[in-house]
Amino acid sequence: MASSIAATILLIAGIIVAVNVSGGRAYADLPTCRQLIGDLADEIPGADRPDVDGDFETEGVDDDYIAELEGVLNCEITESGDSGRRDSSLLMSVSLLLHDHEDERGMRNLQHDLDDAIEDFEDPRRDDEGSFDLLDWEATGAGDGGYISLQQFSSTYSDDGSTLGMGNFLSQNVWGAYSYELEDRDDEEEILEFLASFGEGLARQLRSEAEFV
Repeated sequence: MASSIAATILLIAGIIVAVNVSGGRAYADLPTCRQLIGDLADEIPGADRPDVDGDFETEGVDDDYIAELEGVLNCEITESGDSGRRDSSLLMSVSLLLHDHEDERGMRNLQHDLDDAIEDFEDPRRDDEGSFDLLDWEATGAGDGGYISLQQFSSTYSDDGSTLGMGNFLSQNVWGAYSYELEDRDDEEEILEFLASFGEGLARQLRSEAEFV
């Protein structure tokens, strides 16, 4: 979340358009999972014939404590082919959280949440939960800013101490999150590069396929 997102209403050509401080338009509705992910699924390491499925959910969605939440697009990418090189049929999970662009305080909270997460990565001593060991991380240019990380979860939170590659980014009033579970054959540096590329691709697809206010 590169800069604080304060929704401002401008009258342009007789149309009221919501923008943030950087001049970008806020999102009114999200694309489908297939529109969002598209050919990006083919980039997943070890995938043969990835299939994309999921829905935009408004009912039963927990309220986000940092900003007013309008709905969540939850997507799963699974292996449908027979020649995939992954042990699990689930390749990746992707979620987009659509927040109310008029919630100015919430938009500032989203920016603060991203900044705070990056500070935790820069100084691991700030994270006192002990739920994972941070293996590596990088800030990214996805959307208005984001980060990726490799985290090995402790046995308290995972039976096998699995390692997850995770990414998060902010684009206007949408928070994006995605995850990939590493296998023994995966090279950590290559997975970090993949996560960065995948997140930037998601952000581009979001801006290309979503509806704006």
